[in-house]
Amino acid sequence: MARSMIHLSIMPALKAKNEPSPAVQSQRPGAVPVRRHYKSRKGCFKCKQRRVKCSEELPSCRGCRRLGLDCLYPQPPRPVLSLSPSAPSHAPDSPLRLGDLRFFHHFLVTAYPALPLGLDHLWQTVAAMSHEYGFLAHAILALAAQHLTASTDADFSVQALDHRVAAISALNQALSAPCPTRHDADAKFATAIILTFQSSYMSDGMMDFLAMLRGWMVIQTTVVPSLGESIFCGITEETYVGSMKRLLGPGADPDPKADGELRRTLQDFTASLRLAAPLCRSTAELHYLATLERVARVSQSSAMDACLELVPLYAATNEMDADAFAHFTKPTNLAAQVLLAHFWMLTHVLQRHALGPARAYALRDDILFQWTTTNQPTTVTYHPFQRTMSTPTPSSPTTPSCTYHPPGPQGWVPPTACNAHYSFFPSWEWNLFFAIAFFLASLFHIAQGLAARRWFCATLVAAAVMEYACFMLRTLGAFDQQNGAYVAVGAVLFLLAPLWINAFVYMVVARLVHFLLPATEQKACGLSPRWLAKVFVVADAVAFVIQAAGGGMLAGEGGGETADMGRKLYMAGIGVQLGFVVAFVGVAAVHYLRLERLIRAGLWEAKCEVVLVRQLVWAILVVVVLIVIRIVFRFIEFSGGANASNPVLANEAYQLGLDGLPMLLALILLNMVHPTKVLKDPDSDFPRTWAKRWRRKDKSGNGTEFQELDESNLELSGWNQAEERSGSA
Repeated sequence: MARSMIHLSIMPALKAKNEPSPAVQSQRPGAVPVRRHYKSRKGCFKCKQRRVKCSEELPSCRGCRRLGLDCLYPQPPRPVLSLSPSAPSHAPDSPLRLGDLRFFHHFLVTAYPALPLGLDHLWQTVAAMSHEYGFLAHAILALAAQHLTASTDADFSVQALDHRVAAISALNQALSAPCPTRHDADAKFATAIILTFQSSYMSDGMMDFLAMLRGWMVIQTTVVPSLGESIFCGITEETYVGSMKRLLGPGADPDPKADGELRRTLQDFTASLRLAAPLCRSTAELHYLATLERVARVSQSSAMDACLELVPLYAATNEMDADAFAHFTKPTNLAAQVLLAHFWMLTHVLQRHALGPARAYALRDDILFQWTTTNQPTTVTYHPFQRTMSTPTPSSPTTPSCTYHPPGPQGWVPPTACNAHYSFFPSWEWNLFFAIAFFLASLFHIAQGLAARRWFCATLVAAAVMEYACFMLRTLGAFDQQNGAYVAVGAVLFLLAPLWINAFVYMVVARLVHFLLPATEQKACGLSPRWLAKVFVVADAVAFVIQAAGGGMLAGEGGGETADMGRKLYMAGIGVQLGFVVAFVGVAAVHYLRLERLIRAGLWEAKCEVVLVRQLVWAILVVVVLIVIRIVFRFIEFSGGANASNPVLANEAYQLGLDGLPMLLALILLNMVHPTKVLKDPDSDFPRTWAKRWRRKDKSGNGTEFQELDESNLELSGWNQAEERSGSA
């Protein structure tokens, strides 16, 4: 056999040695020169079938045109794929790196996407397609290199990053052109899936993972024409849930110790979410928070069911619009990072409990731990959590009494939700009605005060404007019930505006006493009219400060003890206000009885019509009654507690009917019977007082001291004489 092989290899050489060369043959005398024929490999199929030389003209050769045949040429050969991302572009045949062969083999054997289960043959098909699509080949090598880096002591992170960058760049370029065939769409879809799985092995790839998940969704819905015709028709949410069911299996026998530990951990988890909840502001954050709380509640009864509930939560960010997703994945968004950390922790705890430590994915747990610790801000304090992980918020021994709910239409959530700002569904129609009514009342009061030129009317204008602003904010808040600013500012204005009406009543009654009663009848309880106004206005200011402090604590986000303290403080302010109102009514009644006695005795010096005086007095009495009704209502309202279980707080009609309506009627009544109808004379206002104290020492050291002079007790001539005396002194 060996001899025959040697013979076969030597015989052609001997034969070639004995035959003369073509050059020698052509030099023989009498030989006819032969024209050389070079066989073409680029000719059309018809010429090859006829075994004639093709002219290779396009679009059809001469032979096919002459015979009227369809001229078809073979497809040009595909360019050879360069598997080295760093190979120079000018090299026609780039060398194949042996490391890339290792990565490709590792993908085929181990590193292909493991979920959903039972799709090994699919990824074998994808690997066979990679020689036609550069972006797919680079993605396969990137995933394999990243998996080797995460699962072994070797470090191929540089190669993984090089291939990832090359794959993303080539994929972006390919996505700019339409897909001519179904295989092109499948290649792009496979690249997105592979790059997503690679992100799950990157220690700093949490945000990349979310971005690639979103890209996966975009390619599936826009590039792949019909998932049923794709080779990836088996990759759906249902198949992922089915794979999780297969992993979980029928479930082991209950372990009371493990179940008790899980319950305590879930209580800590829910309490931790409660502490993180005030950070959430956007709709996307609140929805994500509510979903986590729902899964935590499900896990209280069944950890396996909760694991299945976690599967759709992986792609929860895909449901956000572009702006919400950009805000959610912003590196400075503390709330989103804390929520994602809670999600990974819950995933770890539930899967470890359901699968057991032996069947859990150690590599995945390491990546989740790195995601949780490396993506949290330095201001977050870490506390022990389930022995092997950490949570970014402290644990609590009790379960919170409320949960967060995703906002519904106009931002509404149930009153028992932690993110509820209202104990009722606010009526924008009624609030708009009150806003318009208070706006008109304030316009009339501004006009009446300017016409009479009485500065004390500004107090009543302030009350009307505050009521108008309050109900405008309540109207806007009815359309955006998650806007805390509308609620807080509107509540404070609603609580404090009536105090200005109260102060206005004090100022008007004091001026009536000064204007209508003689000097001998003006004092009551040792208080002159001027001091009567000062004392009760200062008392009203004290009540204002106390109620403002309590209202601010009630409208704030402290909750719990802060809200209860604010409620008690506000009720104390109401008590102070009510006490001074009752005392003022007693003093005012004494003055009114004196006035009636003088009128009936014919001793009263008429400075205006008696009818107008009595109308104003009765109007003020009705206003005081309306103020008392409002004070009593507020006292009853907050005595039941500042929470959603209080039936008075849970019904907006009480606030509108027993607070808003009495104040509106008081302002309208004072519009109709305005105090300036009686207090229109210049003498009706308190006189100005100058306190001039100065001392001029003479040569002996003695001096002259000038005391307080009251304009009301001096005639003009007398005042001039006093000035002359002071000048001569």
